[in-house]
Amino acid sequence: MFRRWRRVDYAGLEVARIDIGRQGVTVASTLVDAGEHPFSLRYIWSLTPQWSTRTLRIEHMNGDDRWLTIELNGDSAWRIDGAAHVRFADRLRGQ
Repeated sequence: MFRRWRRVDYAGLEVARIDIGRQGVTVASTLVDAGEHPFSLRYIWSLTPQWSTRTLRIEHMNGDDRWLTIELNGDSAWRIDGAAHVRFADRLRGQ
């Protein structure tokens, strides 16, 4: 299914494709913000059937394009761009 959102305060739009299946949920989206500091994002978000994050891959485009990948490695170990990120895991658990 496709969904779209439009900003009402200034020019901006997000268009998302949401696929819900037996193996989980995938959201692929493009967001364009044409405000004072314009930018765009693309992201691919993979979730379990229970809506828990498996991976989130974000591309930030503002002239200095870059990707960021956040993924769950096991039950509580998070990796950011392939590197273990203990503090990120602690923050998610409220520690």
